[in-house]
Amino acid sequence: MFKILIQWLVSFAIGLCFAILQHQFRNDYLSKYLLSNIISIQVSVIAINLATLGIIATKLADLIEKGYKISDFQRSLKQMRYSIIEQISLVAIAGLIGICSQFNCGNLLAITGNALIIGLMVQHLQILLDTGNSVFLILIQSSNLSERK
Repeated sequence: MFKILIQWLVSFAIGLCFAILQHQFRNDYLSKYLLSNIISIQVSVIAINLATLGIIATKLADLIEKGYKISDFQRSLKQMRYSIIEQISLVAIAGLIGICSQFNCGNLLAITGNALIIGLMVQHLQILLDTGNSVFLILIQSSNLSERK
């Protein structure tokens, strides 16, 4: 849980850096683009991740049919489930930020809102990276299990 909190804080910090840069350069292109498209982008990333997770699940099922124990992959399955829940949560948060962004607020709140929306996108990209890495981890783990048999 601590690792997840750190990941979210790092994503927000990256978002804050971009938001401050935007404010300094008086350019809000990234924030406006993300506010207009964040949910579409996130749903697209979820679709990619679900397809990848489907491939991973198929590979795990093949390994289990070959006699490996499901307990060997328990951690991977738990992370897959968590990934889906986290991504859906990010879409909900993006919707709330989109609603709140319609209110006129001062510079500090605008920068914070921009940092949040950019941070959400950074977090979603981190999940995409983690999903891609999981493919390689499962291949390595299945290779190690094959050597044990």
